Amino acid sequence: MSDSPDSLSYLGWQLAGAILILIWVLIITIPFFIILNKLKLLRVPLIDEVIGLDVAEMGSVAVIDNLVASAIYRAHQNGVKSMKYV
Repeated sequence: MSDSPDSLSYLGWQLAGAILILIWVLIITIPFFIILNKLKLLRVPLIDEVIGLDVAEMGSVAVIDNLVASAIYRAHQNGVKSMKYV
């Protein structure tokens, strides 16, 4: 650590810079996520969430219970809007 009297001044400027960067990031990201939320782009459909995005998006099968996934998929295809968890 430096014994220079300016060392605390440098630390203050670095902290001020870090705080300004944090404020700038918040100003940019908060409206971005508010807009995404209003457009309903932050969530995936329930069926995709339950069976997993790897299956829904890529068609690959991960380690999932195929009976549960297929039952949920059939319920979704038959027009069930929401599923109650038991």
